[in-house]
Amino acid sequence: MQITKKDIIQKLYEIEEKTGEKVGREVQRVIRNEELPVDVIRFINTYDKDFLKIYDTYNVIYNARNKNPLYRNLRNKDLELPELAIALSSLVTKILISCSKITDEKERQVFATAMGVDEINSAIDSYLYDDDAIPLVKCGENVRQLLQLLYV
Repeated sequence: MQITKKDIIQKLYEIEEKTGEKVGREVQRVIRNEELPVDVIRFINTYDKDFLKIYDTYNVIYNARNKNPLYRNLRNKDLELPELAIALSSLVTKILISCSKITDEKERQVFATAMGVDEINSAIDSYLYDDDAIPLVKCGENVRQLLQLLYV
């Protein structure tokens, strides 16, 4: 499940070979940065939605955007707090569906951690039990920013 810089660079060159799209700038950004730059994530996701499995859940949500309001709700910065809590809990449900397809326990844990399930659940709990909306709003902003980066 863990993807290395070498894997990312190899995928970039595969994209270049298949599409003719020059990837030199993206390769340099991967080499120079400790973390995978978000624009490289978006670039790879544009050409191969299956490569970065972490974003598969978001791809499912995005592809169903015309049938299901979840994508619109996650992108909407003006949602009322109860609606935001519902949207984020729906996101957790989608993540759990994706987790159920991962047979290896460690890979499932890595996936759930990378998707931020604990953070989202904690934010929902804070909102429901402590009437603290700050973590909920922050999680909503983070998801919205990620969706904006992936699907401009």
